[in-house]
Amino acid sequence: MTARVLFSIKDEVLERFRAIVPNRERSKVVESLMLEEIALREERREREIEEIARMVETDPAFAKVRGVGADVNAVAGESVD
Repeated sequence: MTARVLFSIKDEVLERFRAIVPNRERSKVVESLMLEEIALREERREREIEEIARMVETDPAFAKVRGVGADVNAVAGESVD
């Protein structure tokens, strides 16, 4: 399935794009650029999440959070038994 979408793009950028990218290739080029940007942002988000997890696991400022997590895990473990 495909969708038609509306984006605001500066006139000069669109003019250059239309001048260099043939009409029959434009959608594929835009889709490709979108996929690249999505991959970059997903990778960045994953790195940020991993960094936050490392901080919670190791930073002394998060000792109380780790303690609460251990308590929750203990209670959850007891309820499974």
